[in-house]
Amino acid sequence: MVELTPRRRFVTVAGFIFGIVSGGCGPRLPLHQVTGTVTLDGRPLGGVIVMFQPEAGPGAMDMTDASGRYDLQTPGRGRGAAAGRHSIWIEVPAADGPEPIGESAVPLKRKPIVELPARYLGPSTSGFHSTVSPTHNRVDLELVSNRISPP
Repeated sequence: MVELTPRRRFVTVAGFIFGIVSGGCGPRLPLHQVTGTVTLDGRPLGGVIVMFQPEAGPGAMDMTDASGRYDLQTPGRGRGAAAGRHSIWIEVPAADGPEPIGESAVPLKRKPIVELPARYLGPSTSGFHSTVSPTHNRVDLELVSNRISPP
């Protein structure tokens, strides 16, 4: 039996929802490998979800590892992303914490694992786009925090 780590559980559930919302029931298009690294202020950013949404067809996603690397997967279809122009954004999962217990339990508001500027959290505001081609695609995402460096 495969152990459902928090990462695997999140990717499975989010992938299912993302696949339905992004047109997962459409025709099967060929997928193309897309890898890259996400950094924040020049440092690897692990544990965030990289989302790719094409103009038409199913979206792709993956959670970055501790080194900030990702390798896109299209939920329900396999490794890679559909060809074409994609909007890209970052999703930040909440930190693990205790689950509410019982029917009357109030869901806990969990703090995200990292605070990112809001502009990176949506497809229309992130400023990230890429065209996925039939060859191997490398898309590195360099995020910059809102912090101002001292002079």
